[in-house]
Amino acid sequence: MLCVLRLAQGFAVGGEWGRAVIIAVENAPKGRRGFYGSWPQIGVSCGLLLGTVAVAAAAAISGDQFETWGWHVPFLLSVILAAVGLYIRLNAAESPEFLAEKAKMEKNNVQQKAPLRVLLAHHRKPLLITIFGRFAEAGNYYLFTVFVLSYVTTSLEVPRQYGLTAVMIGSVLNIIMIPVFGRFSDRIGRKMTFFSAGRRSSSRRGRSSSSSKRASSGRSSSVSPCSSPSDTHSSTRHYRPSTVNCSPPPSGTRASPSATRCPPSC
Repeated sequence: MLCVLRLAQGFAVGGEWGRAVIIAVENAPKGRRGFYGSWPQIGVSCGLLLGTVAVAAAAAISGDQFETWGWHVPFLLSVILAAVGLYIRLNAAESPEFLAEKAKMEKNNVQQKAPLRVLLAHHRKPLLITIFGRFAEAGNYYLFTVFVLSYVTTSLEVPRQYGLTAVMIGSVLNIIMIPVFGRFSDRIGRKMTFFSAGRRSSSRRGRSSSSSKRASSGRSSSVSPCSSPSDTHSSTRHYRPSTVNCSPPPSGTRASPSATRCPPSC
């Protein structure tokens, strides 16, 4: 039952979130759509922060009884926020851009009875790009905000409070940085803002992997006393040439028994 309600909540939030972003963007001044469109996204982090605080408070109050009745408290408190959101939703006015487009369609007697069919028939490419782009972003979001809370308590056997604290810190940073990058997207464009983080993350992983391979190669290699500096430069950073004398002793002399013998391969 909880999973079904969670899925219903996800579909509802997806629809309302998209509408909130559209209203914010359509009402934004020219050149500031990214900044205005970032504010509805802050609501996600604010809700996560409030929810995490509520769960942490409920866990502290209920103690060992959290899994029996303590987890109900945050859900019951969320009814207040749902009522506030419903009031805002019912009293939100449409943007002038939308009203102008609607009046234009009514004037030309244009009616779309099945907008979903039009979307799938004529806008499949941008739709698929948006869907899979959101998979990459929203997947990581739920990984760090939902899965981690269970992982730290079951696999790592770390107190639940550690995971909740980390999520709260991340939420606060999100609230601060989302408008910053929204304004940044107005300057360099949406695509560059969206893909720059992916390129930086990929290059960082590549450098880390190369460094690990070099370190592993350096640890596993060994230097032979008969090796030349060119042979060992790639595996050893500080090479000191061998002082072993591999030439035979002069005629008429005897080699010292304690002299270092050269390996057969020299």
